[in-house]
Amino acid sequence: MDFRDFFDKKTKVQFSILLFLIEKGGCVKKEEIKEQLNISTFILERSYEELNDLMTQLRLNMHIHYYKKTSSYKINDYHQQDLETLYYEFIRGSLFYKLIWYLYNNTTYTVPILCQELAISEATVYRNINHANKLLAEFKLVIKNGKIHGDDLQWCHFYFQFFWNSMSQKEIEQFVCDQDILRFTDLLEKRIDIHLTPITRLRISLWCQTLKVSSSRNKTLSKTAFQLLNSFRLDPVFQLVKETYFISLSYSAVFGSDYSAAYIYLFLLSSFPYAMHVRYELSADGWPTYLADVVDLNELVLEQIDLALSLETKSNQMFNDFYSRFLLSQTHSKLLYLKGKIIDYNNQTFFKHLRHKLVKTSEQSLIDRLIQTTEKVTGQKFDYYDKLYLSWVYSYVIMHILEHKRPISIGVHLSKTPLLSMIYIDQLQRTYKQFENISIDIADESKHYDILIADTDACQYSFSFDHFFYTNQVDQINLLPIQEILHADTRKEIPCEL
Repeated sequence: MDFRDFFDKKTKVQFSILLFLIEKGGCVKKEEIKEQLNISTFILERSYEELNDLMTQLRLNMHIHYYKKTSSYKINDYHQQDLETLYYEFIRGSLFYKLIWYLYNNTTYTVPILCQELAISEATVYRNINHANKLLAEFKLVIKNGKIHGDDLQWCHFYFQFFWNSMSQKEIEQFVCDQDILRFTDLLEKRIDIHLTPITRLRISLWCQTLKVSSSRNKTLSKTAFQLLNSFRLDPVFQLVKETYFISLSYSAVFGSDYSAAYIYLFLLSSFPYAMHVRYELSADGWPTYLADVVDLNELVLEQIDLALSLETKSNQMFNDFYSRFLLSQTHSKLLYLKGKIIDYNNQTFFKHLRHKLVKTSEQSLIDRLIQTTEKVTGQKFDYYDKLYLSWVYSYVIMHILEHKRPISIGVHLSKTPLLSMIYIDQLQRTYKQFENISIDIADESKHYDILIADTDACQYSFSFDHFFYTNQVDQINLLPIQEILHADTRKEIPCEL
């Protein structure tokens, strides 16, 4: 769902003009605006006047200036906060927003009451319900017989997306200002032993708020949560989440069952609510999830990568980068269990300006096949934004698999006993024979090594290396530090939070 779907035709045009002028930055010819946005001169001039009137009414510094001599428009005194103020003003004025907000605050509706509450005719009510149902289909929800029908988990997911993309951060903070929820998030941070950023805390609080309203209405439990609960019970992190809300004094009364904990935990698994450096327990399969469907899709993706790259060793065995596994699991959890999304103008701008060279040309056909496989498994047809984001995720995973494919180089320099160098190298090779991606050789000053092992400190100035190990007894191998290097995950970048 695009954020513009909230707006009527006039508002869509006005906001499109704003974004177009902001993107251009300078003066833009009238004819270019008309051509690019496919609007008439009358609509452009009327939008210009109405936008300036609204910005004056809202006491914004930002305004649009028209230059007669050059027949061009320009945004003056642009500030992101002013644009956000306009965006939320447009959102709150839309009938779609008012209808969805009414259905959140009321369990049922009648057409006469909606006509009265929204100050519209019956024909407009039915027209807006039909419009809303077209948008809600993405979330597997429908408005009929006086209320919203659909899986309860999807109801929570939709309203989380709705509020997150239609309220400012300050408004959300006021909306979720509930002592029970604040107490829960505080304890959650301590129990799982992670640092929650303010935005992360706000996201979790908003999810809990929607869950709280859903629980208070005694809605039918989600079939998805019911099916996943047995898998969750095997997960030690789920047990911590479950214990957290039961320990949280009165907050346990709000949720009241394992199913509510499952709602929260599925959100944590699939909605990117916290930073990627979070500590996590691995399942027996080596994935940061116990959900079989997610693990199966993860491994199917890796199998296709193995086949395409002709890897002799299966990537699932040599691919030890935890962050890539975490990112892959979160992405697939979201696609499998939480249907639908709302793209606001910030996310739209982010995707629009994402580098076109995001994926290497040599990898593009593989990425396309991986996306087609994921579409088939999830039973969805992904839109442009899904495909672009999945392209980044799969490209990121491929990059780290190829990094692990590169052998770890170990150079050996034994100046005091050079004749024993080959014997020492043989000892190392026998010791680390279970690692297939290790290259061990006599150190060469013209090469760079991941690890340099030497019997003198002086050689640190002669060789190029990342890690240095000193040994004064060639018959003893310092196993522990080298093991730590071999098992370490070298990361050059960390996935951003969305």
